[in-house]
Amino acid sequence: MLADGSGRTPFIAISDKNFYTMKLAVSGCAGIGKSTLSQALAKWLKLDVIDEHYEALFDEPNKLKQPAPELEALFRQVLDGKHALEQQYPRFVTDRCPIDLFHLWLVHLPKQHTELTNVIYEDCRRQSQHYDFVVLPNWGSIPLQQVEQPSGYKRRVMDPWVQLRNHASIVGLAHLWLPGIKLISIPQVISDHEQRVHFILNEIQQRQAHLRAQAAPPSA
Repeated sequence: MLADGSGRTPFIAISDKNFYTMKLAVSGCAGIGKSTLSQALAKWLKLDVIDEHYEALFDEPNKLKQPAPELEALFRQVLDGKHALEQQYPRFVTDRCPIDLFHLWLVHLPKQHTELTNVIYEDCRRQSQHYDFVVLPNWGSIPLQQVEQPSGYKRRVMDPWVQLRNHASIVGLAHLWLPGIKLISIPQVISDHEQRVHFILNEIQQRQAHLRAQAAPPSA
């Protein structure tokens, strides 16, 4: 029986204790299935789920158009608040991470604030290092859909090309900041939800085996 309670045949046998102590992030643009994947991976791997927690950025119109000091305080509230949540759990999967947050900073950054951006860049880059793996779902393989938001919240941008730009920025930052073995990019051809989960779990298993082999002492 699967972790989600169904009777389907499991994709892989999960017996490695490392599966249950890992820290995962799922990153990328809006509308590519990050939240769905986070929930599914949490069930499979018995991890806690940490939601996006970007409410402070979008709960009022034009909130991201504030002057630099106010905008920095807002981003720090999100960055530090989510980091504090992650520190509370020994194992988790988080929906979005500092890679996504720095992309948002680049989109909305105040002009002529290079030094401030350097600081935000380094803080986001440093906090991204503690994930075991960052999952990057594929863009464009599932329909882009609007989501219900509380009154006053900024609505999802429904232009797929804007989302592609966002996704390319996030993926680029991920490759800039993290070694390739930590990045799990789902191939464009995989759109089925269960196949996505299957792919991620197998990638984690193979990469952990590779890391263990590298760490093993040489045989006499």
